[in-house]
Amino acid sequence: MKINYLISAVTLSATLLLSACGSSEPQVTVLDGGIYMITAHAMFYGISATAEGVKQADAFCKQRGGKHMELTNSESADGALGVIRARSAVMFRCVG
Repeated sequence: MKINYLISAVTLSATLLLSACGSSEPQVTVLDGGIYMITAHAMFYGISATAEGVKQADAFCKQRGGKHMELTNSESADGALGVIRARSAVMFRCVG
């Protein structure tokens, strides 16, 4: 009986943790000269946050008339073992 409660508690905790890690709608900031910026997050490594940002930027450009994303710059920072999420700022323009 106690093991079933423990399994349920662990399952619920894992579900809540994973749902908190999911990405929300990307926040797009308009910069100067037709350049946009998206800030993305990941659990541990900045490179995965950058990859997520590039994916979000490409989707943003495709929504703007089938254009594609051209990366102009990116900056990232790694996370700290579940305390601080990794983050990345991806600067891009929509072309095509």
